[in-house]
Amino acid sequence: MRWASLIILAVIFSPESRAAEGRNWQAFLGGALITLAVHESSHYLIAKQYGFDVGLSGLSIVYPDWDPSPQQKMRVSTAGFQGQWIASEIAFAELGKKTDDGFYQGMVAGHIAISFAYAALKEDDTSDIYAISSVSNLSRDQVLAFLLVPASIDAARLWMEAPPKWLRNVSIASKGLSIAAIWKF
Repeated sequence: MRWASLIILAVIFSPESRAAEGRNWQAFLGGALITLAVHESSHYLIAKQYGFDVGLSGLSIVYPDWDPSPQQKMRVSTAGFQGQWIASEIAFAELGKKTDDGFYQGMVAGHIAISFAYAALKEDDTSDIYAISSVSNLSRDQVLAFLLVPASIDAARLWMEAPPKWLRNVSIASKGLSIAAIWKF
């Protein structure tokens, strides 16, 4: 997975990338930080909806004394990904109107970076990947692979000058079907 992370970073930051041309780096960073905030606040909101206490341990959200059902654990653990998937599609819709907007490029890049950061966290027993795996009967590698599909497609969408419409449709379908499966779980 390390190689994939390096490829994604190279795609986003390469001089040939449409996303890197004349970038407003302050807006780009702001967009990436917004996606991080969406990711974390999505966990918070879903956990609070179920009545769980939410706290912080370093930079991580923790749920002290929680004893969730498998369904609750799945929904809280995936909430960050669901939030960033929706945020990334909002960003792509805005980029369709104004392709050189650094803020929205940053939002998409934040989604990609967060997704690939989980490659390093998948063995951590406090990570979302670990929690999802524990209730889904999927290995952590399988969970990570499912989560990296939309991020990989979106990296291509961000990099390409004129991505084909089918690529957008596949990305939206992968996110939508994943969200539906999570809420049906």
